Amino acid sequence: MIRNERGYALLLVIFMMMLFVLLGVAILGASLGGAARTETRENDVQSLHLAEKTLNEAVTNIVMKYDGKDDISLEELSDYMNELKNNANPLTGKNTSTELSGANAALKDITIVKGSNEQRYTLTLTSEATVNGVKRKLVQNVLIDSYPEFLQYAFGSEQDVIINGAAYGLGNIYAGHELLLDNKAKYMYNSKNLEQSTQYPKIDGGVFVSSARAIKYYDEVLADYESISMNDQNELQNLLGITYENINIKDSSKFISINVEESFLDKAAIAAGNGIGTRDSLKAVFNVHNVEPFINQLSSKYGVKRVAPRSEPALPDWDNETEVNKYNTELDLYNKYISIFNSKNSESIIFDGNLTLDGVIYKQLLYGNEAKASDKWFIVNGDLIIDNLSTDELNIKANILVTGNVNIRGKKIKVDSTIFCLGIGSSTPATIVQDAEIKGIKENGKTKQLVLISKADILLNRFDAFTNFGEYAGGNIIQNRLDAFFYTDGEAELYGVGSTLWLNGGFFAKGKLTINAVLGNVTEDIAGGKINFNTLQTNVSKLNSRFIIDYNDDFFEDQYSGLPRVKQISVMIGNRKLEK
Repeated sequence: MIRNERGYALLLVIFMMMLFVLLGVAILGASLGGAARTETRENDVQSLHLAEKTLNEAVTNIVMKYDGKDDISLEELSDYMNELKNNANPLTGKNTSTELSGANAALKDITIVKGSNEQRYTLTLTSEATVNGVKRKLVQNVLIDSYPEFLQYAFGSEQDVIINGAAYGLGNIYAGHELLLDNKAKYMYNSKNLEQSTQYPKIDGGVFVSSARAIKYYDEVLADYESISMNDQNELQNLLGITYENINIKDSSKFISINVEESFLDKAAIAAGNGIGTRDSLKAVFNVHNVEPFINQLSSKYGVKRVAPRSEPALPDWDNETEVNKYNTELDLYNKYISIFNSKNSESIIFDGNLTLDGVIYKQLLYGNEAKASDKWFIVNGDLIIDNLSTDELNIKANILVTGNVNIRGKKIKVDSTIFCLGIGSSTPATIVQDAEIKGIKENGKTKQLVLISKADILLNRFDAFTNFGEYAGGNIIQNRLDAFFYTDGEAELYGVGSTLWLNGGFFAKGKLTINAVLGNVTEDIAGGKINFNTLQTNVSKLNSRFIIDYNDDFFEDQYSGLPRVKQISVMIGNRKLEK
């Protein structure tokens, strides 16, 4: 039989046409889907930028109104906060201007949380933007207060901050000039200047610098510091453990600093009764070379009681009635004198001379009606030495002004105090915290602490050198941690190399601040005249750093009455967060 193949060509043509049509439809569908996805992504980016613009306008409005403005009363600040709370305020509900079609944006909400006093407010701003149905919401915190700006950072300086090695900061840091980084810790041992290779520092928080080129690392090839690229996420992660979003550019000329002498005079005026003209009167006789006219003015004109040091009387001849009577009189006076330190007092006092709180003769210092009243100050006209020689705890709960130096050493020292010291009368003004164990005083579930503000340089040397504590235990109360915030008008060098310095609070210097730190365990090789570093230690993390500052802002509430305050309002901008 002969097969009939007529019609096969037509079927083949039809099949090929269907195949090409299906392929074309698929390509068209993919193209249309890609265009739709591109449009959605474009709307997503545009809505995010529009939400950012909305926040920028709101924050700018707040900053322009109050940031850096002089002589704002608490009533004015409170009124403005109330204005922001009500529905008629000019920020919320106002649409952000845009030329995009199908787009709208506005600040949807402002939540205001007042601190423990009317000096500090936290604003939470929420913006919302929609572009062609794609919605994005951004949230940003703004902190408004009239406290000195240095209190808002875990550590920092109005000048350079130099971090050599593996320091770990939990909180924001500030460098008014440059932030200089190196992975080599510098230290001195046996009168030799040495260095040890380690890791770069790590920061869990924001980094505030004066310009985009202010963060630099040491380049051994160039033998100089080289600016890092803000856009290089790998470099930022390697050098500081942060991303671009953690970098904040802040105009250093707007930094709100303090003057320790002026703050000292403010507190002295409060101790004197703070009447009209009190501060000006005290300032007129204040002299950094001779403090006596100032002390005399406090005593003679304003009635602040002066107390001279008194020793316990020697035992009398018990068979001599005259000596016994004299002894009893002097003992009564001595007991009244000692009671000044061991009980709550209702008046400010000037202690004339150097005072050593030793835990033996002076077992504690409690001051003010409520142990730390805002208008009661213990004024030491000389040096204050805190050196616990007892095996019991030495409790200090007082606001203290010191005309001379402050020296703290010894263990089991528990402090809830704000201390201002000037270093007057010393050939080598300095605040020294050496071989000291300082813990906060725990009350009502909160641990209150020391805030020490010094005009002179601060030497901070940790005890238990070459002791290895392992990992930092976070916010838990641990024996080897200092609970304190330190400020110096001078420069400071801090070390976590041979010793371990774990600080719960903060440290700020008006001058240059230098930090040197390594990771992990160290041992002292006395025979070899060196320090041995365990560079092969496994599982070493940032929590194994021998230098850690864990920022604690409880002092805003706990030390409210004693903290220095400034006339300007500070507006601090926090990081933004994208909400779903």
